[in-house]
Amino acid sequence: MTRTPGKPLRTSTTESDIWPKLSIEKQKLIFDELVEYVTQLHSRIPSSNKIRNYKSNGQIGHDSNLQGPWNNYREFFYDQLELKIKTLNEENIFDPVRDDVMKSIKEFQKLNLPEFNDLPNVFTHYDLGLQNLTVNDNYKITGIIDWEWAGSYPVSEEYFHSYKPIVYDKQLKNYLFDQLENHTIPTPRTISRFTLLQNLYDFLESIVPWYLTKVANPEHPIVEKKIFENRDKVKTLVEQIKQELN
Repeated sequence: MTRTPGKPLRTSTTESDIWPKLSIEKQKLIFDELVEYVTQLHSRIPSSNKIRNYKSNGQIGHDSNLQGPWNNYREFFYDQLELKIKTLNEENIFDPVRDDVMKSIKEFQKLNLPEFNDLPNVFTHYDLGLQNLTVNDNYKITGIIDWEWAGSYPVSEEYFHSYKPIVYDKQLKNYLFDQLENHTIPTPRTISRFTLLQNLYDFLESIVPWYLTKVANPEHPIVEKKIFENRDKVKTLVEQIKQELN
């Protein structure tokens, strides 16, 4: 990464952030270039009928959690769920809500998820946010960094892990999706049952939010508030998923 010319569009400090200082027109020009690279990733690098990371020899392998590969989305999802349950049971920070969250999970496990056989796998960077794009002084993309999770994934996963913070701005998000669709790249507007897929992803993430497993002071009142908020969110998402499956 130190050999990549240019500077990242987004950093951990406001002073160094390039992105917020750019005009909408310049941001859109970067999108145009980014979409060309995404098109190459989808069209020139073969995906696999299995889901997970690629090894250095080009074969599909497991991830850093020693999980996978998986044959379909449903296998992929349920293994992620088991990993979340394991963390829920092992991390003391979740003691106050564990029983309630497990009750919601057991309610979810009664549901019959579709196989999503029409959900194609694509080669994806898996973390294609602004922090992983470097640009030169003319705001041309000079590098895409941080490829540790790249591999063959259902196309919906790209939108759960990439394009941040772009997707938080309605105007920019719609422009990005327009350009992707013009290049025949599926987007949340064209992926079948994307709302259900989004709720399933949010359900997993709400069980044990990653940022709550790494806090320095787990007894801080804000931490406790977040734990209970996510407990309630898990319950709400199970009900929403139920309705979508009916």
